[in-house]
Formats: sequence, structure tokens, C-alpha cells
Amino acid sequence: MTLIKKRIILTLTTGASKREVNIMSKKIAQNIRVLLAKKNYNLTWLAKQTGITIPNISVLLSRLEKGGGANINTLEKIAKALEVGISEIVN
Repeated sequence: MTLIKKRIILTLTTGASKREVNIMSKKIAQNIRVLLAKKNYNLTWLAKQTGITIPNISVLLSRLEKGGGANINTLEKIAKALEVGISEIVN
């Protein structure tokens, strides 16, 4: 699935049902957590690298795990910090 415009709002993804959006959101959170674990990083490290506070990262991951959306700029910061392409986070 491709990113739409400048913001990922999964509920607006063309052709995706609510169930599919929920699954995609959970997968994004899972991908971020797996990448952090593989690199032996934690949320404190991620916060320092991205300039996003630990509470905001926690809220983002929690929101995604509940089927919510995420700002593409935030996901790009996380991908850059983890030294991966955005596609590794959203696919």
C-alpha cells in the first residue's frame, strides 16, 4: 500500500476497510518495536534521536496499537533514527 499525500491517516487510505486499517496500524507499531529491539535501542534512545519526547512516542505507539493513525513526518523521523526506509516501518 502506498502513502497518501503528506500525512498518513490510515482511516482515509483508499480501499482499506476499518479492519484492514486497524491491522496496518498495529503492524506499524510492531515494526517500530521490532526494529528498536533488533538494534538494542529503547524509547529513551529514540526520543534523543528524533527530538520527540518519550511520552509522545509512547502515546504514538499506543495509538497505533489501538488502530489509530500517525503523522508521516513523525514516522519519517523514526525511520531516519533507525536508519531504515519508511517502507520498512509502514509495510
